[in-house]
Amino acid sequence: MTTPWEKIEAFDLDKPVAEYGFSTRLAFENQWTIGFTKGAILEYKKFMFLAATSDQMVSPSPIVDIVWHQHLIFTQSYADFCELLGKRIAHVPSTHDPKQADAFREAEKRTAALYESIFGPQPPEYWTKHTMIESLPFKRSAWNIAKILLVGGALFLAMLFPIAFALRTLFVEISANTFLIGYSVLTVITFISLMQYSRWISEKVGTEISCFPLIKELRPEELVFMESGRLVNVIHGHVNTLVKNGLLSIGKDKTISVTTNRQPKNAMVAAVLDTVADAEKIHYSSLAHKLQAKPAFRQITKSAEAIDRRFKASREFTLYFAVNFALLLLLFGIGLSRLIIGVTRDKPVLFLTLLLIVVMILAIRHLVVESRFFLRDCIPNLFRDKILQEPTHDDAPDWSFFLMGNAVMAASFLPLMADAKEKDAGFWGGASGCGAHGSTCGSSCGSSCGSSCGGGCGGCGGS
Repeated sequence: MTTPWEKIEAFDLDKPVAEYGFSTRLAFENQWTIGFTKGAILEYKKFMFLAATSDQMVSPSPIVDIVWHQHLIFTQSYADFCELLGKRIAHVPSTHDPKQADAFREAEKRTAALYESIFGPQPPEYWTKHTMIESLPFKRSAWNIAKILLVGGALFLAMLFPIAFALRTLFVEISANTFLIGYSVLTVITFISLMQYSRWISEKVGTEISCFPLIKELRPEELVFMESGRLVNVIHGHVNTLVKNGLLSIGKDKTISVTTNRQPKNAMVAAVLDTVADAEKIHYSSLAHKLQAKPAFRQITKSAEAIDRRFKASREFTLYFAVNFALLLLLFGIGLSRLIIGVTRDKPVLFLTLLLIVVMILAIRHLVVESRFFLRDCIPNLFRDKILQEPTHDDAPDWSFFLMGNAVMAASFLPLMADAKEKDAGFWGGASGCGAHGSTCGSSCGSSCGSSCGGGCGGCGGS
């Protein structure tokens, strides 16, 4: 008799918990968020339940198939899971044979019908999309930052001297002091206007994405990284929690050690405890540097960067960036035109030159900062202002660090953070590159499953 769904749903693919276990590897190699990874695993379990209860072939979605491929690598876990299902589920790879393609199409229709009869409608982000970021509601733009900068810069250079010539009569009548004061005021007004525009766009985009599961299911550690851009801030929160919960202790020499052999609840906790245990005693600066290279933490940066890349390729962002760049070019062009006219008339232009340098530095900084506004402002503000206010959202203590920052830090842990900052100024930056354990940055499709994720796959109860 087939095992009831409740037992299948409760099967833990991460048992035993390890710092590079099933969920961590799945998220790390596919650039998935924590919430999306959990959802994909749940959909995989539902698919396998259908495969076990149906005497005909059923077919997974591309997302579910990625989970299936990885589970096949975890041979003992897969064997235990099939034993729970009551059947050995055979993975049938596609050979791109036209006759086989028809069978897979029929299997997809059959799977959708079976799924809906038992679980309800299939979540489109897991069943109709090929990647996680496809579920975001952004249309791709034909433009990107490089193209905007190139075309905008070329137009600016082409129009600079004609505009300076056209404005010559007007600028000659304006005294140097009057122009400097007026241009300074115009600069302030321009940057204030751009900040207001940024706030408006952030709220507009936030409203558009507020109902999408990929965004709503983000976890506090992911939001901490998005807002700060620093993975070490996520590490602060986790180590502080372990100190407050008594799993880590701080010695008089400011070293950290493990106080208990309790089973970690997730891969990040496992990474912290394992790293400290391996060293027996370790200073916090060394611990944080080691943790930044761990896949359990690096998965956060990879998924956030994937979301950010998708937004930067959208029409919404390219229009936003183009408006900012155009207004800043206009501002700079007015000042530069005055400078050109002053030079041609042999007038002193030192103060105007210094002012233009300041404007240029501010403009570059503004464009760099605003290129991250989706992660830095839009998503975190959406959570604070709306999502966390919803009665259905969890109020777990994990959210306290995202909401209150250092205010929730243990008194014994704060000196370690200060000491680490004093020893290494670069300590506060994020890590780059791939994680440890010899893993790659690629998809798990290229693992030792020996079959491609392209084309179709099917599954049916084996003997």
